[in-house]
Amino acid sequence: TIRRKGSGQSLDRGNDKPVAWIKNLFYDEHPGCFIAAYGASRRTELVETYSGRNLGVRYRRVASLFEPHIGLMPLSLAYEQCQKQNRWDEVVEIVNRLLQPPVRLTPQNNERGEPLFDYDGIPLPASELSDGYRLFVGWLIDCLAHLSSILPARMKLTEAVGVVIVDEVDLFLAPSWQRTVLESLSAAFPLIQWFCS
Repeated sequence: TIRRKGSGQSLDRGNDKPVAWIKNLFYDEHPGCFIAAYGASRRTELVETYSGRNLGVRYRRVASLFEPHIGLMPLSLAYEQCQKQNRWDEVVEIVNRLLQPPVRLTPQNNERGEPLFDYDGIPLPASELSDGYRLFVGWLIDCLAHLSSILPARMKLTEAVGVVIVDEVDLFLAPSWQRTVLESLSAAFPLIQWFCS
């Protein structure tokens, strides 16, 4: 691309129109520049204390990396958002592909709107899971909820292009899960660049 002198607009070579993707980069809901980041102190907030509502959309996706007091989207809000976009079944499929048995995410939620997990036949909210499961599903469902809010309906969540940073991705995971987590994330999201410590 080249710049038209004095106009500040980028042009396609051989074409005299502004390049649309450059303008789109400044829209919060545009999927062309998806970045999410999760710090080691990440935690899923309760609906009552969720402070992320006061943050800009793009900053909310990376805030836990820079500000440990800012929590991730409550799972009930993530569930609600994904349901609105008709993506909850897709989220369940992806999460279950990445979870280690015996825990599985179910399509159901409890009376508080929190998604339920099946632990050997016992339905549990995420707050009742072990630290490893709780932290893993917290950031993963947060990321999927953000993706569902920007991707067009024709695209699957696994077709998303972007960058996701996860500090201490293996935090509290069982050793067998630690050995496979990066490989399974890369296989599930082949167009996402993963930066994990």
